[in-house]
Amino acid sequence: MEGAPMWMATFGDMMSLLLCFFVLLLSFANLDVVKFRDMLGSMKDAFGVQTQTAGEFAAHSTAPIELVETEKKSVIELDPQAVPPPKAKMDEELLEKVEKFIGASGLDGVVEAVPGERGVTIRTKGTLMFETASDTLRLEAAPVLNEIAQLAVRYDYQIAVEGHTDDVPIHTERFPSNWELSAARAVAGARYLIERGGVGPERVSATGRAHTRPLTRDATPQAKAKNRRLEFVFYHEEDLAGDRPVELEVPSPGTP
Repeated sequence: MEGAPMWMATFGDMMSLLLCFFVLLLSFANLDVVKFRDMLGSMKDAFGVQTQTAGEFAAHSTAPIELVETEKKSVIELDPQAVPPPKAKMDEELLEKVEKFIGASGLDGVVEAVPGERGVTIRTKGTLMFETASDTLRLEAAPVLNEIAQLAVRYDYQIAVEGHTDDVPIHTERFPSNWELSAARAVAGARYLIERGGVGPERVSATGRAHTRPLTRDATPQAKAKNRRLEFVFYHEEDLAGDRPVELEVPSPGTP
């Protein structure tokens, strides 16, 4: 500044800086904290930083900016269709399907589904499946076997086919005892599921039980007819299919 002392220029610059400083202090003193927080939240969303709190509350602090640490929670959402259903739920659904089929087909008393420790057992009367002393499947058995095969394809079970007879002994050229007859009937049921039902052979087994697992020990004709049956046991692969195999004691030579 021409005609002014040299220190006047420095003094003027210092006054201008002080004025700007006080203007900034006044601006911060009158800042709306709520609006500032809304603006801060918008910036956080824009940069991809998102937090979830239980509610919005006004800050008690007088500071214009307050950093709050929130607890981080990891939530994993699984697709319900990708999660295999529990065993109990699958068994319950299978039972419901079989009962609906039995009711719609009028097969009450001939076919039944029974839950148990081994899984779900579908029992069919021997008279529905076979003629007396025969292991040839009857034509009337086809609808039931087809339904069982469809259930086996739809649900991830192992299937144990078990043949049962009554306690009346049989002795023919083809079937020397009830063991051969029950085993042949179990094989016939298993082959139907594999060859006509499209069930994988690695999922099917056949066992002859003869007269060793009766449902009732009464000697009436009705009781004997109830014991003559073919069972389809639906069980999970990691579970035991049935009881332990029958162990036969072979006597040593010379033992009476």
